[in-house]
Amino acid sequence: MIFSKELTYFPFAQKAAVKYNVPVSLILGHIKQESNFDPNAYRNEPAIKDASYGLMQILVGTARGMDSSATAGKLLDPDYNVDLGTRLIAKNLIRYGGDVKSEAAAYNAGTAYKDASGNYISKSGNTAVQGYVDKVYSNYQYYMKWLASGAKEVDVTMINPVLAIGFVALSGIVFGTYYYMQKNKGGRYVSVR
Repeated sequence: MIFSKELTYFPFAQKAAVKYNVPVSLILGHIKQESNFDPNAYRNEPAIKDASYGLMQILVGTARGMDSSATAGKLLDPDYNVDLGTRLIAKNLIRYGGDVKSEAAAYNAGTAYKDASGNYISKSGNTAVQGYVDKVYSNYQYYMKWLASGAKEVDVTMINPVLAIGFVALSGIVFGTYYYMQKNKGGRYVSVR
């Protein structure tokens, strides 16, 4: 099931997906793992004297490498954050020949290194990278299936109807089909053709 927080940030992911030719499901997979769709997410990284901000948990140093005007404050803007994060995903997809798992490893660790067993690790040998890759890939597959489904069950009880209608209209654009919202027997809204 897709919840209101995914719907809230879906338009930013869709916009960036089109701009950088990246699967929207991969963008959503990263956002789910990095911040669980919290635009104010923050993680201090004392070992590298930096911090990650926003939906896609972008390091300030990484952001400045892509945009010299990047600041921590700008990284809390969902549109800006998703744009930069997707640009990084696109760069990594090109770098690794479209391999989604290597892209995820590079997004997390800077480079997609593997150990002798074929598991992803960081340059310093941190084995947690493989767990990150597995979670992003699982999220990616989940959102890919959701986007490919004809009717999507969504929990829109926490969002306003305008956003729900906007998402449904966007769904029509994405799939070339028009949908409308209808309550199912459980009281949840489902988009229906």
